[in-house]
Amino acid sequence: MKLVVISTEFFGAGGFRAANRIYLALSSIGINVKKFTSNEDYRDNNCSLKRSSVTKFFQLIKPRLSNLVIKIIFRDTQARSLSILSSGLHKLINKMDVDIVNLHWVNGEFLSITDIGNIKKPLIWTLHDMWAFCGTEHVAVNEEWKSGYMLNARNTLTLSRWIDRGIFKLKQHKWKNFNIVVPSNWLKNCAKESVLFGQMRISVIPNALDLNIWRPKDKSVARNILGLPKNGTLIMFSAVNLCDANKGYPLLIEALNKVNLEESVTLVLVGGGSVEKENLQINVIQLGHLADDISLSLVYSAVDMVIVPSRIESFGQVAAEAHACGTPVVCFKTSGLIDIVDHMKTGYLATPYCTQDLAKGIEWVLSDQLQYKLLCINARQKAEQHWSYQVVGKRYEKLCDHILNGKPD
Repeated sequence: MKLVVISTEFFGAGGFRAANRIYLALSSIGINVKKFTSNEDYRDNNCSLKRSSVTKFFQLIKPRLSNLVIKIIFRDTQARSLSILSSGLHKLINKMDVDIVNLHWVNGEFLSITDIGNIKKPLIWTLHDMWAFCGTEHVAVNEEWKSGYMLNARNTLTLSRWIDRGIFKLKQHKWKNFNIVVPSNWLKNCAKESVLFGQMRISVIPNALDLNIWRPKDKSVARNILGLPKNGTLIMFSAVNLCDANKGYPLLIEALNKVNLEESVTLVLVGGGSVEKENLQINVIQLGHLADDISLSLVYSAVDMVIVPSRIESFGQVAAEAHACGTPVVCFKTSGLIDIVDHMKTGYLATPYCTQDLAKGIEWVLSDQLQYKLLCINARQKAEQHWSYQVVGKRYEKLCDHILNGKPD
């Protein structure tokens, strides 16, 4: 069996890193798998691609042009993609010496909607957000994807809505039938309720983790290496962009100001962006971006808990990484996080989006030492049972066998 894993990038944001980990999971179980990305050349037995300087220039310009159009038309902070500028790369993909194509996050004008629709090889599309079954939105705040962006008296046809509707209709016209993989039951339910993917085959396979890297480490040693306080409670909040409204930093601040703990508390921030610290009644340390997995795993081991106050998570990568390092997670009972955190077993699921209950969860996790140790053990066991390279790789292999051999689930 030969596969190619296709993603705009393989490092950086969560969806890119998840694609790389799935590639590594497939490799770890002996599958012949290649990568194909927006900025590297490609070669196999059937075809090759060597990008010229001109091609690389246009690949650099296209996403900037698309983002400029989005900024002018939509005037909001939502993550959006058009994906309408064809690269013609479907021709190369159709010639590749592979049995199955595994798409991941292919926006940034890497593959257009038309390019995706013209892929003829058996295709598995692993979704990392909602874009594939929405208009331009990556995280939809409304539910127009359920109705197909219909026109009615309540929805006036503004330019932005016309673009959303047009992108949706283009997908509807160009895409016929895919094998969809989603990392959580919540995202599966969303896709099933959508006009675009409601009739397609949808499988839930979580994202993968290398549990040799993402593992518990001695807390005192980790704190010493990172220069974090040796004593007191450390609480972690992590996001690529700490200011991302969806990640819920203001909700975290509100909850922390309601927490009543006996010992000193320090909030450890991991990620970019300048966020409010003045109104917090606790100490704050901002570590900035930590790009490598080893450094991140050290932080997860150094802290006493991780707070994920997100409004929507397609999976909950931060929560999964924390659990793999044996660290409890407190979050809202929402979206993909429900699959990650087992309430009062590996952490605490607070009522969405009640900061009083989030504060209660923080206090509960630290309320009993024996209970805390059990939470840590259960968190690691959850990771071993569901997110290892072997477990995830085998689930993808089984799906591929079904597709190639025409077997039912």
